[in-house]
Amino acid sequence: VLVALALPNTLDWKSDNPYLESVVGVVNYREGSGRGRLLQYSNSARMTLAHPVLGVGPGNWPAAYPGFAPATDPSISETTGMAANPWPSSDWVAAASERGILAIVALGATFLMLIGGAIAARYDSTTTPTVRLYALAGAVALGVAAIEGLFDAVLLLPTPALIVWALAGALLPPRKERWVVELGFMKRTLAAAMLGAALLAISYSAAGRVEAMRLATIGTATALEEAVRNEPGSYRIRMKLAEVYAGRGQCAKAREHVTAARKLFPLAPAARRLAEQCK
Repeated sequence: VLVALALPNTLDWKSDNPYLESVVGVVNYREGSGRGRLLQYSNSARMTLAHPVLGVGPGNWPAAYPGFAPATDPSISETTGMAANPWPSSDWVAAASERGILAIVALGATFLMLIGGAIAARYDSTTTPTVRLYALAGAVALGVAAIEGLFDAVLLLPTPALIVWALAGALLPPRKERWVVELGFMKRTLAAAMLGAALLAISYSAAGRVEAMRLATIGTATALEEAVRNEPGSYRIRMKLAEVYAGRGQCAKAREHVTAARKLFPLAPAARRLAEQCK
């Protein structure tokens, strides 16, 4: 940390201390990103209170947020009228608004139990110094993730989530044996086959989405139709195809895709306007 802060570099910084300015901007609640975060959190809290048990559903925050935020909210894009990001600027806000109050309580309890167990292991004189050091490192990693998650998306994203939970699993010592599961050869083989099948399915889905993005950049109706077949749940591709058909006066085809787009994002003003155009 000290080296990162003090070592000279050739990056084209616009100020003498950009790291400090970034931190100040995040916690500045009167203007800038800090003020925007507070507004976003308060609007998301209203979303949570409207759907307290199960939330609006995982991944549905950008679809529901415009219904709880004024048009002047900085999280709302001026060009689209939709949330600029597909997730809120906080893991904890996302857990509450997308998954409900019980989910955020469960997540908080998980962090508290893991960190509490690590601290207990740190001061357990019956364990080795190495185990105690691992426990301390694991507690720090989880603490950093919990604090950073207050101001940004950490566990919402796959790469940092994998790092955080892998660190917890590798560093935190087991406190008490609850039960033992012994896997024989057949069970291990079955587990490996199930994991392989799941990875293949995920890879196939990801490949389809990448191909859909490539086809969408071509922009022709034929390419966009193929992109929709690869990624039918893409609001952006659906809207692009609907606009192409509407521009040609083919409103029957445009309505098919704008209807699908409105099911994905019911509050999207662009989809509503296009639906009115091809009424």
